[in-house]
Amino acid sequence: MSFDPVRFAAFSILNLIKPTYLRGRANIERVTSGNNSAPTDLRPRAYGALKCSRLTRLRLLRFSSVVHHLAALVCGAIAIINLNTSGGVLKAFNQTLGLLSRAVEIVAAEQNQYLLMAQIRGRNTLTQQAVQGQFEVVQPLAQTDLLVKDSQGKLYRAGETQESQILITQVQIQRQGTVAQSIQEIRLEDESIADAISRIPQSSHIYISGLLTVEDAEDLVPPNYPDRFNSIRLQPGSGIIRVHLEAASPADVVWVLGDYLASGSLIVRSIHVQL
Repeated sequence: MSFDPVRFAAFSILNLIKPTYLRGRANIERVTSGNNSAPTDLRPRAYGALKCSRLTRLRLLRFSSVVHHLAALVCGAIAIINLNTSGGVLKAFNQTLGLLSRAVEIVAAEQNQYLLMAQIRGRNTLTQQAVQGQFEVVQPLAQTDLLVKDSQGKLYRAGETQESQILITQVQIQRQGTVAQSIQEIRLEDESIADAISRIPQSSHIYISGLLTVEDAEDLVPPNYPDRFNSIRLQPGSGIIRVHLEAASPADVVWVLGDYLASGSLIVRSIHVQL
């Protein structure tokens, strides 16, 4: 849920005046309810108490009226500023609070323009250990998670879903520099995967996605890491194995599939950082 500063301002002001208003109401009810059931020693002061209660009620009414007008003005000003900035105030609040929904929006809008880093606080869903550090953002996954990479090149799904390896409690996106992105498609027809990958320039910011069919690969067993994102996954079939790749590095593709012939298409995304 995104942060709404208009509601926040209204509830903050109302919470400030609520204790004072309730104390005043309690005093009014206490001094005005003393009819025949009131103690005998309080009856001589009934007229003075009633007079004071009227003054207290008048002051409370004036005070609450001023505060409500002030709350309306503050909320109106915030709403106008937010509209004039196309929601910029809300987005800034959400980014400051480290909300995941805002981080996913930023990545989807700016991943083709900037090298984005995610400052993440959360926990590892397998070991339950605390996670706090900076990760390079690879891409958004659906609308709820991020695919991130640590300094050693390991990939993690970070977010709020059950598939996540890092459960995020707070995340802030930072820009490290501008980038130029290029997309290349590679089609294979019973060709060597190693030969196809060798034509791709080597870089730490190259990600390969696609679907391949590999024949005579019953002995193909890619690594399956329980504590991180698996960029190469198999779908076994009758004599034919389908290989799904998502943001895999060229080195991993060659290591796992380099000895096989495959058919299909690959999408190579290359990020050229311009610091």
